Amino acid sequence: MGAMLGGLTYGAKKEQAEEHFDHALQHAPESPVGCIEKAKGMLMMYGDSVKPEATALLEQALAKTPLDAMQWLDQAQAKAFLDELPSLSF
Repeated sequence: MGAMLGGLTYGAKKEQAEEHFDHALQHAPESPVGCIEKAKGMLMMYGDSVKPEATALLEQALAKTPLDAMQWLDQAQAKAFLDELPSLSF
């Protein structure tokens, strides 16, 4: 239902969302935020079936060196989310 409403209201499509996430990752490869947002987006779009991919993306985000306080906070939030991920259902 959410995908249908998103498509009708905003013209949003899963394939385009993935392209945008990948584009962001290409343009800011050292930023952990791209990995974090792609992981969360994939879980929202595809649910539990992409938990392994989301886990890998979050681990990539945590492996990056934060360049500022905001990235450090993003990584801290991603760490907490990664710790909870096995018990979450989408």
